Amino acid sequence: MKATVAFNPRRPAVGDMALQVRLTDRTGAPVRVPVINVAGDLEHAGMKPVFTALSGKGDGSYRGVIRSDMAGDWLLIIIGQGADGRAFNTQVDVPGVCAP
Repeated sequence: MKATVAFNPRRPAVGDMALQVRLTDRTGAPVRVPVINVAGDLEHAGMKPVFTALSGKGDGSYRGVIRSDMAGDWLLIIIGQGADGRAFNTQVDVPGVCAP
């Protein structure tokens, strides 16, 4: 499973961040499920993770908003359940989330 993440605005900043996640399998085919969950965690001791659910658009892309409370290097963990019923998760580094 491969996840590609894009933010709007393009450079992620503290606060509400609109994101789009595109999921593909080993062959590059889109992964289509109704909803995926995203956990965001700052790579800093003592921070609580943040969570959001992203809605599928039917083409392997998922959109929603996640809120970051602090600048720094974040890690997104994308969690879902495939059409075959098997759970999956993948991680994406988001370095340099900046102050607003």
